[in-house]
Amino acid sequence: MFGFEADLNFARAAKAANIPFVMSGSALIPMERVAEANSDVWFQAYVDADRDLIGALADRVWAAGIRNLVITVDVPVPGNRGATYRRGFEYPMRPGLGIAVDGLCHPRWLFRTFLRTLTKSGMPHIENYGSGRGIPIISAKAPQRKHVRDALDWEDIKWLRDKWQGRVLLKGVLSPQDARTATRSGIDGIFVSNHGGRMLDTAVPPLDVLPGIAAEKGQMSILLDSGIRRGVDVVKALALGADFVFLGRPFLYAAALSEKEGVAYAIDLLAAEIDRTIALLGCNGLDQLSDRLA
Repeated sequence: MFGFEADLNFARAAKAANIPFVMSGSALIPMERVAEANSDVWFQAYVDADRDLIGALADRVWAAGIRNLVITVDVPVPGNRGATYRRGFEYPMRPGLGIAVDGLCHPRWLFRTFLRTLTKSGMPHIENYGSGRGIPIISAKAPQRKHVRDALDWEDIKWLRDKWQGRVLLKGVLSPQDARTATRSGIDGIFVSNHGGRMLDTAVPPLDVLPGIAAEKGQMSILLDSGIRRGVDVVKALALGADFVFLGRPFLYAAALSEKEGVAYAIDLLAAEIDRTIALLGCNGLDQLSDRLA
């Protein structure tokens, strides 16, 4: 949506920089193609409380060669994103005058991203929600994408943990109690995340709850996303107990502006900011950050 084959450009740039990349279950490029571009890709899944469907998706992810499976648990129902819906942005988008005018008003995107995609691959589809292809992103007749996942529970997660041979991580944990339950369930890692503040706009900021969750980590890895924009944000999260820090929105902008080269530039910029921040704190390495907490 943001840039031509952006998911592939994320994967290629991450591989070149030797950093983790989590592809979204909402990606418009099949996971198999992304895994070909970067064999170390992680997959972030949106799953219903239907174990047959969960199992079929997990089998497809494994067959693609992906070994890190991230289950999104913080969107049991759609967020109240009124401004988005008023603009007509939902899957699928319905063709009409508004979309046409929007495209014509953004000729760079229209020609470099949308028409280029249509020419090479045809109409983009939701490719990774299940074992097969999903709905197109623009359609007059296709049903709306299903959003309700409110029946998914810890027993389903435990079942998946027993089935999946690789690492299982949960994305969207904001409470120490859930961290303790995840530890008992054999989860390998949790993303402390409020989904970028896009679902419940009064949700607690992840940085505020990170220390309490990190204290309950056990053998798990603690990962954090949401609100990370600069290198100094990464350093704050690491100092407060995160083992890894992820970010998305800045890389979306980078991919929209300059494809793989833009993503690579954003990675280098972020790394330089982290380096500079550590130096200005008087640290020789990341392991010294906790000593600098005020």
